[in-house]
Amino acid sequence: MRMKRQRGSRIAFASAARARNRTAPGMGAGPVRNVAPTPMVSALRTIAAFERGFSMVEALVALVIVAVGLLGIGQLTVTALRESSAALGRTKAIYLISDMMERIRANPDGEDAYDCATYSGGPTEHGCAPSGAPARPCGARELAEDDLARWQTLAHDALQLVGPGICDANVTYLAAASDSEPATYRVELSWTERGSETPVTLAGELVIAGGRS
Repeated sequence: MRMKRQRGSRIAFASAARARNRTAPGMGAGPVRNVAPTPMVSALRTIAAFERGFSMVEALVALVIVAVGLLGIGQLTVTALRESSAALGRTKAIYLISDMMERIRANPDGEDAYDCATYSGGPTEHGCAPSGAPARPCGARELAEDDLARWQTLAHDALQLVGPGICDANVTYLAAASDSEPATYRVELSWTERGSETPVTLAGELVIAGGRS
């Protein structure tokens, strides 16, 4: 009787152990448990998602975004080039006006011979020293006309001048009202910038008294 009870207890214990170790269908031997995916598995899943590709809507949206960005970059490039050209033009004009003022300072006795309105057909080069070829000595008025003619040539080469034709690059002489007052020279340039029809004007004034500025 005791042996039968022991055998029955062993059978019940074995049945309970088999129930605890029962495995899920198709999983093979071992207990059922949740296993976290490994990094390799996650990487493979990501690659598989990318391999599915983009939809047509996603491709169109990306194309629109790229197109808008390129249009913005192009507009910025055009604006930068325009501003750079305008700055270069102003720099040239400042240099030219300073150059003419230095010529007048070096020859203060030229007076109204530097005035562009004095010449109905425009000033003429006389080959005066030191810039003439061949160089020759000139009087104050000849040197003034020579300076004006050479300066106008430089201005026409550097800028797209606009103005009254002969005096596009203009110098105006205002004589002194009396011996105690100075004479005034106004040097003026007007030109158009690239991409703009509105002329730009830059002028400077030089005051000379007693042969000194």
